[in-house]
Amino acid sequence: MVMRKRKCSIVAIIMVLAFTMCCAPSFAFASDGGKDLASKKKPGVTKSLRYSVNSKGVMQIKWSKVKGATKYWLVRKAPDGDSVTVYRGKKCSYTEDGAELASTGMYKYYLRAQNSAGNGKAKKLNFSYVSPDGMYISQEEMTINKGKTRKLHISWGIDTPNLFAYENEPMGHWKSSDTDVATVTDSGKVRAVGRGECDITYYDVAGYHKTCHVTVPFFSRAAGSMYIENLEWANMESLLAADEMIKGRQNRLNGTLHSDTKAKSLIVKIYNRSGKTELKYTKKIKSKNYDLTKLNNAIEFNELSKGQKTIKVWATNAKGKALLYEHEFKVGKTPARSEKGEEIVKWGLTRRGDPYSQPRRGELNFTDCSWLVRWSYLQGANKSIPYTAATQYKYCVQHHKTVKRKNLKPGDIVFFGGWNNGRYKGIYHAAVYVGNGLIVHTARPLRVTSINIWRAKKYYGRPY
Repeated sequence: MVMRKRKCSIVAIIMVLAFTMCCAPSFAFASDGGKDLASKKKPGVTKSLRYSVNSKGVMQIKWSKVKGATKYWLVRKAPDGDSVTVYRGKKCSYTEDGAELASTGMYKYYLRAQNSAGNGKAKKLNFSYVSPDGMYISQEEMTINKGKTRKLHISWGIDTPNLFAYENEPMGHWKSSDTDVATVTDSGKVRAVGRGECDITYYDVAGYHKTCHVTVPFFSRAAGSMYIENLEWANMESLLAADEMIKGRQNRLNGTLHSDTKAKSLIVKIYNRSGKTELKYTKKIKSKNYDLTKLNNAIEFNELSKGQKTIKVWATNAKGKALLYEHEFKVGKTPARSEKGEEIVKWGLTRRGDPYSQPRRGELNFTDCSWLVRWSYLQGANKSIPYTAATQYKYCVQHHKTVKRKNLKPGDIVFFGGWNNGRYKGIYHAAVYVGNGLIVHTARPLRVTSINIWRAKKYYGRPY
């Protein structure tokens, strides 16, 4: 009897142990540190997601830590729509590989925090990038007297109209090779600190760079005390409106003379290929600062013959004479009809940044919308059209020169109408079509924007 009781007890103990062992994983999961992992919440959204360019010209994306996140997932969407996962890990930063930024346009980054419960909501960051084809620096070398400052500018070429939608984006970093000689700020302002030579270099996020060699002389001299600061736009390294100049039409000088001491005069000379002087102009100024656009009405570029030219600009002061600028350009013939649209666009783009004024249009660099259109047609197509936007479109209608939006080509005119202003079709604005849905027009200052800037009735013409 005793043996049977013991046997039953042993069997009972074995059954209890077996039951306990089978259920142990469930008990252990449910009592893991007192937390129920199955009910763990998904992480939230990071409070900050931003990018910057470090001292080596490399773009870094950083974000704030998300509570409950065990890792982060960063996806980059290119302008063409292709998406790729660029980072998955625990760190709160990512360094962009500039070689991956192959297209001009808007890159979008999507960041999600993750844990074992799933993914959090995405945080988006937009980054406008311009490919560095045709990168320009305003000066490749300059002399600065100790204690004085200069301003360097970086810009991109005009080979692709889309470039203008992303101008002036912070996409790089300035750096001095010797801060004991000259320093440079993030905006490109150079200050001469001590005598010697150094390089001031701009690095973009893809590793491309442009350099200006800076000399701080032992003694002040004319070349160090006078310089020309050009416009902050594409092709700003050129004082001329364009390399290809149409014979018989006005070209333009841009930029401002700055001098430590009062400059006495400006001298402009243009030489032909053989070195013979074709044009010479001298202007007494007696000022520390002088706007070079004031010379445009006096220098008769339309008198130049066809062919390769060189322009040189000097300034004089009490210390002597300094060569401030030298540039080669070409005077061409009137383009063929098939090329005129592109020429019209090219000339219109040279006016970017010019000031707007109706009463002063045509004076110095002032322009308004219809004057810009008329000027671009004179330069690029040797075509004279009326002076106001409404009469320009009426001219297109009368001469059967209208086009439909779907047939727009670079160089065509976009007219904005629909107002009750008593003018033909209520037209109140005109612009030159650049291509890719963009126009160049006067918008205080003159710039390139989308064709859909206003909800207005639009008309289109091609009067050349």
